[in-house]
Amino acid sequence: QAAAMNKEYPDKMERSSNPKMSSRSLEGPARTSNPEGGGMPEPAAVEHLLQQAKWASNLLRELADGKSAGDWDKLQPIILNMAEGLAFTTASKGGLGVTVGYGHGFVIKKINQDMYGNSIWSQPLFFTITQAGFGLSAGWQRSNSMIVLPTAMAVDVFKNGTISLGSDLASFSTDGALLGMSGGAALGHRQHLGIGVNANTSAFCFSTVNGAFVELSLHTSRVSPDVHSNEKLYGKGYVPDDILRTPGTSLPEMQPLAQTIVEFGRKSIAMK
Repeated sequence: QAAAMNKEYPDKMERSSNPKMSSRSLEGPARTSNPEGGGMPEPAAVEHLLQQAKWASNLLRELADGKSAGDWDKLQPIILNMAEGLAFTTASKGGLGVTVGYGHGFVIKKINQDMYGNSIWSQPLFFTITQAGFGLSAGWQRSNSMIVLPTAMAVDVFKNGTISLGSDLASFSTDGALLGMSGGAALGHRQHLGIGVNANTSAFCFSTVNGAFVELSLHTSRVSPDVHSNEKLYGKGYVPDDILRTPGTSLPEMQPLAQTIVEFGRKSIAMK
């Protein structure tokens, strides 16, 4: 995995814009209200954020543990140091002939990283995913995924929203990666690495999959900003670019995930 990423994006491991950044900087300032939204976030949104951060942290550990994966599918810590963004999704799809899928998640963007594996990531931007397909399909499948985004352009897919056409005729497909789902057949519980590729960028998708689903179909996928969730947390008039430029350290609820990412980042440096 790391070799593939390093070959395509050789500058990632040389990034060290602030070598003196300490773990203390991860604590961040106290929460501030959104000047555009006019007030503090809703309590329900704060609780949702905390649960999402804990879920993403546990997923990251499960993917790195790799008990249901081979050496290739297992998440290697060095991958996090080479990423420009991370998207966490949970999604389900199913059908008989006609396939329908829906998912949601959030994306964070790397703001800073030092030579010791310490990193600071942005506030989360929430999004939804929908998929509709027609072809040979049967069953139901649910997946939890972490999508490693090697470039800022890949992050933009989740920031701006996109519609894509594709098929699950191949083992790996762009839409499969965006939905955190693989093409072909999925039976029982397993861990899966997918590589999504389109004309402009690529992404590495690590997933745990539950269910039994066989698909050979054409489909359309849409990634859209989750306006409802974003407004509850940041207020109306939020600007996606501002969210992805603001350190997530301003949101204490993100600490479970932030600390896990830094833990893995430091581990990858120690393994050199």
